[in-house]
Amino acid sequence: MNWRGKSAVVLLALGLVPAAARSGPLYDPWLERFQVGGAGVSAGLMDGYPAGLLEPARPDTAWTRAALRLLDGARPAPTGIDLTSRWLTARTDAPSEVMSAARRAVAAYADTSATFAALQAVDGLAFLEAELGARRFDAALKAGDLAAARSEAETLARREAPGVEPRESFLWSLRARRVARLGGGQPAETNTIWSEALPLPPFDAANAWALWVAYCRERGQAPLAPPATTEAWRAWLAGVGRGGGLEPQDLAASGLPEPWRAAVGAVVLPKDDLAAHFQRYRTPPDDVDLQGMWVSGRRTAQQGRAAAYEEIAATPGLRPVWRLDLWRRAAELRLLAGDEVGASAALEQALALARDGSGTNSTRRRLRQWVEQAMVRSIARNEISAARALRNAGRATFSGAELASFITETRHWETRLGLPAAAPDTLQLPDRAAWLVESGKSPRVRPATDADRAAFAAASDRPLWELWAKWGRSFADSTGAGTRATAYAGRLAAVRNRAAPADAGVLPAVAPLLDEPRLFGQVLDTDIARLTGGGAAPRPSLVPELVKAAGDDHLLIHALLGFALAVGDQRGILAAATVLPQRGLTADERRLFLYPLPGPGPVRAALLAAANDPALVLAVARNESLFEAAARSRAGALGWMQIMPFHYERRGAQPGAGHWSNAPTSIVKGDHLLSDGARRYNGDPYRMLAGYNAGYEATDRWDRQLGGGAARDVYLAWIGYPETRHYVEKVLIDRAVYQSIIGGPAPARD
Repeated sequence: MNWRGKSAVVLLALGLVPAAARSGPLYDPWLERFQVGGAGVSAGLMDGYPAGLLEPARPDTAWTRAALRLLDGARPAPTGIDLTSRWLTARTDAPSEVMSAARRAVAAYADTSATFAALQAVDGLAFLEAELGARRFDAALKAGDLAAARSEAETLARREAPGVEPRESFLWSLRARRVARLGGGQPAETNTIWSEALPLPPFDAANAWALWVAYCRERGQAPLAPPATTEAWRAWLAGVGRGGGLEPQDLAASGLPEPWRAAVGAVVLPKDDLAAHFQRYRTPPDDVDLQGMWVSGRRTAQQGRAAAYEEIAATPGLRPVWRLDLWRRAAELRLLAGDEVGASAALEQALALARDGSGTNSTRRRLRQWVEQAMVRSIARNEISAARALRNAGRATFSGAELASFITETRHWETRLGLPAAAPDTLQLPDRAAWLVESGKSPRVRPATDADRAAFAAASDRPLWELWAKWGRSFADSTGAGTRATAYAGRLAAVRNRAAPADAGVLPAVAPLLDEPRLFGQVLDTDIARLTGGGAAPRPSLVPELVKAAGDDHLLIHALLGFALAVGDQRGILAAATVLPQRGLTADERRLFLYPLPGPGPVRAALLAAANDPALVLAVARNESLFEAAARSRAGALGWMQIMPFHYERRGAQPGAGHWSNAPTSIVKGDHLLSDGARRYNGDPYRMLAGYNAGYEATDRWDRQLGGGAARDVYLAWIGYPETRHYVEKVLIDRAVYQSIIGGPAPARD
């Protein structure tokens, strides 16, 4: 749920996914509070470090009990929960030995009384490496062996493996520093922000910045000082916000060069101190990036005043890239205030700069959208000649790919302008859905019926193994594929379409290509989730990172797709299917992998219990988290449905089934919020989804700006946040695709 500040545009390309948080068998209280914004300065400090930093981690008892049951070779696995043994049988010649070693590791990890020496002797088999390291740290600390505790913390801080997030490294580096201060060796002092904080995404960076400023206050140290690596430090400060508690005297005492003071102060000083800051720094720095920080602060100080934005745009020495966006913002403010003449003049300034090639991709894209929005506002007011003039101005300004995008974005309005409109290509399902959505004709949201749920359950049970194997053979049979591909094709031939995942033969087919030992942990997590009914939160999917590392090795990526299908990893299915060429499948067949349905288990059960149509919930999750249950956005939204922390008890930082990364828990929260929006907007999917993404205040403001009751297509075009508009379009398109895949009764049309 992306309430302003979190980017709503979730692209399907690898590497553009919201950061995933570590969850799973270990509950680390301070890390959990930190990543939901509840471990800040208000919790108290000890020697400058946050209180609770050294609080021991706690094993998840539900996960532990289930893991021990699954790894106990003396008893058979519960019916339908046997992927773990099948995976080990496919991967190793001695599965019982690996099972026994894994059981010893889990038992040691679960033993909260285990000593440091005892834990050192345990082989974690990679999948419990971090958890056992955390337990060793706690045991060493409890025994007073500070040197050992520090060494363990430093090892965990340097750990590089799939799924390791910057906040984990930051946490363990702080612990290593804290233990060093307690006597565990020579502490590593620094006069600028801890270097481990620099890779943190904005939400975490803001928390780390507040902790750093408080640390410096406690130690009598200046929070700002000339950095060793200026570019990373500058970019980091540009995104941390104003919540760190920095004061003007800190800037004065920083020793930073004057251009840096002008820029840094503009983005980190409290708003009340900005007027005095800009009295001192009236002209912008020469450097384009520092200048951008200065402009950002000037806008904040003069927020909402068109004349002030125009004054800033006219500042001598200001780069055209910043002037374009200022003029565009001024045009928007003047139009909303009813100053048509002033708005037109400001917009022409922005368009002139765009014609000269000024602006970044994002500022030029925002300008394109504003031209369309101004045009749509004129259409809504029946000012057709003004709307035509805006349309023509956009076409005269942009060229190449930008012009093509502008034409596509505005094609729906051609008939309203009395112009001949080219018929869109609607042969493919997504294109038909897109045309329906942008025309304002997406069906109303209604509660799910028993027929909806039955159709969803039936569609989820359709086996995809035959299509998957057919896809793989198209890669294996390519010219020059070699013995590796020939062997893979032979194993694919043994796959049985109608069998359950454990019996379909897919694990033996893919295991020889998959060497990442941590995949064992993901298989185990899958069985545990089914055994506990969703009572233990899984760790993030490893598949997206492995797909990214595979490059153009289509056989390996196809094997990862099969693995993801077998364990019901929708995130992994989507990651692998997105990059595999369509070769061997029709577009409709490939779409079944691009729009995955959950197999039997807690996620499917939660969707069947939801009040809303499963197609809608799936479409929201696909765009919010790409089905990653442990996803955290750059602004702190959480989980499968990307819910903001304030919607959860204890902000979601609680162990067990109530943890925010538990997909069924997230589905319940998201379903409730979707139902609330549907009631508020009488089933209007455009306003409802805008509210889910940007909040009701913004949704209602856009309605008021249009005079209330605007047609849906007009409202969609008028949505003021580009990421929210794109989000609404994508979710509604994806809902239509999912409804087509699921089948069942046709949705009611307005």
